[in-house]
Amino acid sequence: TDIDNSTGTITGNGGENIIFADNISLSASNTLTLSGSPTDFFIFNIADNVSTTGLAQLLLSGGVPENHVLFNFPTDGDNIDLDEGTPFGTFLAPYRNFGYHGHGEDFSGQVIANAIEFESGSAEVTFNPFDNPPPPPENGVIPEPGSLSLLGLGLGALGVVRRRAASRK
Repeated sequence: TDIDNSTGTITGNGGENIIFADNISLSASNTLTLSGSPTDFFIFNIADNVSTTGLAQLLLSGGVPENHVLFNFPTDGDNIDLDEGTPFGTFLAPYRNFGYHGHGEDFSGQVIANAIEFESGSAEVTFNPFDNPPPPPENGVIPEPGSLSLLGLGLGALGVVRRRAASRK
């Protein structure tokens, strides 16, 4: 599923709003509005890319706070390249490069990415937090350490029970 110039508005449900998209692509003077209340959270899981060009903008309405928006890029892929507008929210993309090329606008949010480049007006900032990020898990399953802890706790309890039983004889 793509979110593009024809999408217009995404309306929240008063809680967590999880949106799966292949691409978010806005151009010209088109906008994507996230409409909801202060209790709404918008979580975008994006398989491919986000790009804004021209005067395209992401907007908030109804009291949705900027810090209630997360753009999650769980896999490697194309660079994230934003032009113009005032981006907001958290961009989580440890396997991709993130670039913002505004013209004097502020960026309001957080970015976690393989490499980060901000250019606004005549100022440019480049930051490379990860030299070589670890590869993403192949099957997407992350092992739970709790299973081993429970096994160890169970074996320890069994040993205590056996000792008490042996000392009573």
